[in-house]
Amino acid sequence: MTRLMKMLFPLLLWGWGKQTLGNTEDEDEFQNQEMYNIFQCNETLLLDYITYCWVPFHGEIAIQRENWCNWTKVARYYSDMSECVEHLSEFTGCYFPNMIVENFFVQIHSQYFSNCTTEEAVYADPQDELVLVLTITPVCIIPILVSLVVWKSKVKE
Repeated sequence: MTRLMKMLFPLLLWGWGKQTLGNTEDEDEFQNQEMYNIFQCNETLLLDYITYCWVPFHGEIAIQRENWCNWTKVARYYSDMSECVEHLSEFTGCYFPNMIVENFFVQIHSQYFSNCTTEEAVYADPQDELVLVLTITPVCIIPILVSLVVWKSKVKE
């Protein structure tokens, strides 16, 4: 029975396509999983089947090794894998996300994206003279404007 399920599971995932199974995280009902999840989480089955989500991702991304750090090229495959893992978690009666899924994604990130660092701009403090000029200018202009308004209002009277 288990062998038959292992053979049919990829077809089951392939048949789902982009359909949603149950509640997605965009809906509020996903938080009430106690009401809908009547089965116990089968972690062994989840561990066995999680590679079915990894294989298509690995097949697509291994070809484009130079684009691993380019999110626009990787996003579709990563999203498909994430959706597959979410369906798999629901299929096995497990919450999503859970520790098994989290460890799976940590492994994916360490394998494929560990060298993808972004260089952040280093901002230096401006010179003291510039800060002083930018601070004092409005402070000096405000009393001038107030006195101008008062003077103009007296002229009309």
